[in-house]
Formats: sequence, C-alpha cells, structure tokens
Amino acid sequence: MLLAPLAVLVLAASACGGGATATDSGETPNLTVGLADFKVTVDHASIPAGHVVIGVRNAGSMPHELKVIKTDQAPDKLPVDGATAKASEDGKVGELLNIPAGASRKLVLELAAGKYVLICNVAGHYQLGMRTGLEVK
Repeated sequence: MLLAPLAVLVLAASACGGGATATDSGETPNLTVGLADFKVTVDHASIPAGHVVIGVRNAGSMPHELKVIKTDQAPDKLPVDGATAKASEDGKVGELLNIPAGASRKLVLELAAGKYVLICNVAGHYQLGMRTGLEVK
C-alpha cells in the first residue's frame, strides 16, 4: 500500500535533478552567486565549461532561489507568464529552491559552453531585477 506513494516520490525526486546536485561536499566553489533583494550577482562573468561548483549566498531579507537557464536570450528578455509572474524556465539545467535569508548553499553542475541566465523565479522577483548573465566557454 505504501509502495505506490514511495515510487511516485522517488520518480519525482529523480526527475527534478537534470544533472544538478545540491551538495554540502567539501568542493570549493569556482563561481560565487550572491542573491539580494532584488539582484543577482556573480564573481565571474565567464567560466570554463565542465564541472562547476556554484556557491550561493542569500544576503536578502527573504527566501530566494537560483535557476540556471541555458539560453541565447538576454538576461532581461526571458518571457514572463502574466498569470504566475514567473519567467520562462525553458533551458533550465539546475536550481536551488527556497534558500532562506542569510543561508548559503552549493549547486554542482556540468555546464556545456554557451550563454546562461541566472535568476530568482519567486513570483515577481525576476521582473524586479533578480537576473544576470553568465558565459561558459
């Protein structure tokens, strides 16, 4: 009886990964992302392709999230759904959700060369400026 809900939970958890791993491992970040009310900053505008450890710190006063989206669109040009007040996540390769104020987390990704946009997609935050670009070479 309990196996069906457990199977659904396992499938849902594995489907969300997309090759991304939230980790507390000892790996040193090679990209640092700062979240604040209402901006996203990175310590490097470009990084090498491959194994990337992203250190994320929420310096804001409320919970934020980080979505990493591979796209050729400019950071401020992602389509926004008026009903949800959220930006399109087409091309998303990784995410960290519900990062409390003052908290730090790590996200480990394998990034291919290309252009990426890093956003907070809590309703309305993208439109308020929580976005930045990143080039992976």
